[in-house]
Amino acid sequence: MFALSENNREMVMIVADSENTWKIAGRLTEAGAPRSMAARKQNSGASLAVAYDQTPHLALVDYSPSQGLTVRRRLDLPERPRRVFAADYNSDGILDWLVLGDSLGTLTIFAGQNNGEFQEGQTITLGSDTLDVQIGDLENRGQMQLAALSRASAQISIYSILQNGLLFPRSSLSVDKGTNALTLGRLDSDPYPDAAVINPEKNNATLFFSNGKSGLNVSQTLSLAGKPTSILAYDMDGDGRDDLVITLEGGNFVLIDLNKDLQNPFRFDTVLRPQAAAVGDANGDGLPDFAVIGSEEANVTVYLSRGPVAVQKWRWHESK
Repeated sequence: MFALSENNREMVMIVADSENTWKIAGRLTEAGAPRSMAARKQNSGASLAVAYDQTPHLALVDYSPSQGLTVRRRLDLPERPRRVFAADYNSDGILDWLVLGDSLGTLTIFAGQNNGEFQEGQTITLGSDTLDVQIGDLENRGQMQLAALSRASAQISIYSILQNGLLFPRSSLSVDKGTNALTLGRLDSDPYPDAAVINPEKNNATLFFSNGKSGLNVSQTLSLAGKPTSILAYDMDGDGRDDLVITLEGGNFVLIDLNKDLQNPFRFDTVLRPQAAAVGDANGDGLPDFAVIGSEEANVTVYLSRGPVAVQKWRWHESK
């Protein structure tokens, strides 16, 4: 489990120490504040990238028990980062690092190589009002497409990623003004990635389903019991379909299983004003765990699952 502390300007790695306790395995401090981070699977472990705003750069981080967290390479960014994520941008079967800029809307792609290294960044410009970006094989034919959420135009723009890395516009989909975050995932029974967005001005989430042919289409809008701050898609119960995990400003997260009663989603109390969340197997037991960072607290709260999707049985531990 990796977490960012904005107040302390450090990245903290947290690992399971025993069945009921956690320990901080290492700390990493760089010049500037960390803005975003992402992990990707690599061989038997995972690699980590952290984007920093001072002398904007992407730090590629390794971990070993003897040396802790170390930066093995720093990659320059053209502007202050907004989001970093891993995706197979060029459809070569190797995950790349991608960083969305915060002001100019640049997307910098660091293409992954077979030896585990990354090429120097290729930068394209999406536009200064770009709020979020996701990449997925929306037609399930081995060719990635890019979905960009824009503020001013209030739309999701879909682009084909050409062999030279350039983008070719395919379609666009209007969203409500105020929509500020986007996720892709398999939300229904077909193999095509679907989309979901949140709107903190209207306290709702809107789902767009894809059939692989006619693009994304509005399916339904779900009312939320509070202002959403983040959204992600993750298969929490191992049924092959992604569930929606949404954090709410008041200190809750909502787990929406689209196979079940949408009007009665599971709610779980967490930190006040959560600003970022992540789901993954934090302790290597094969079960999905949950972590959240609060904007008003200088700590990370980690929730460990005790059974397959038995989120009601999650226990928590605060690492201050």
